[in-house]
Amino acid sequence: MKKFVIITVLMSMLISLYAVSAKVNYIPLFQYEQHSYGSQRIISPSLGLLAQGESFQVIGLYSQHLFQEELSNSYPDKSHSIEFLAENWKGRHQFINLFKSDSDEPLTGGLHTFQLASVWGYELVSRDNFKFVLGTGIGVSDFGIEMSEGNPLPVIPLPLIRMKSHSKWLDTKFDFITGPNFEFVIGPKERVRLKGDVRIDQLRDSRDMIFNLSGEYRFFSENDPIGDFAGISFGLSSDNLSFDLAKEDEVFDYNYYSIFSKLDLSLLKISSGYTFKNREMYREEEKIEFEDGFTFSIQALYQF
Repeated sequence: MKKFVIITVLMSMLISLYAVSAKVNYIPLFQYEQHSYGSQRIISPSLGLLAQGESFQVIGLYSQHLFQEELSNSYPDKSHSIEFLAENWKGRHQFINLFKSDSDEPLTGGLHTFQLASVWGYELVSRDNFKFVLGTGIGVSDFGIEMSEGNPLPVIPLPLIRMKSHSKWLDTKFDFITGPNFEFVIGPKERVRLKGDVRIDQLRDSRDMIFNLSGEYRFFSENDPIGDFAGISFGLSSDNLSFDLAKEDEVFDYNYYSIFSKLDLSLLKISSGYTFKNREMYREEEKIEFEDGFTFSIQALYQF
């Protein structure tokens, strides 16, 4: 609880810093997610806050993951996830700061339990239908690069690559800071759309490719008097829950594929899915396969 209060205060200070002399929209959010496979059940409540202004965006999210059954190798039955992203635009200049930690002892557990990055980019191409940003910055973490004395190299240079395109039939977005992330929407203005995103955080095996592919039907169009605020989608995804152990310097992974459906009411999103090829992985070597299972999540937010 103490860690959460400290993080909340720091996040509020940063929001205030970005919000100077600007109209800000604050959007708190709550999420509850549950995974069931075999005799295991993972419950993940989350709290977050999004702040948006004319030239900046700040978002912070804290999640706790509770395992009902004891994990193998005496791994802890509780972990924490902290995500923070702050973006600021000044003309063609973009400034991005991000922090991410997934661990039983986030941040305080050591260099390997978090990633911190601060980058700057310049918009080389700025058109209505295409934007291209290129830049650089630094990252702080244990990236697996050892110095001569055997200690990890804590700071490395990072690239910033951003591309965004827009057309009547296709929207695309590509980001690369600590890893590649690609998104697309086919038929972005249509009531029937195809959406997808894929990212790669690590390069261990095929399960490190995280993706989401879905077909979506919007109940109303943008030109409707009440606007485009609701829809339903069905799709296939590959996702994972991963955290670093602070003391053992080891990693736990839960990987799964899911066939899912989602009801999107803008301020309320409910999804459920059937999961298969569920797998727990310890020390990035020991892999345990589980029978099929289910997942459920609900997310609520409110703007004020």
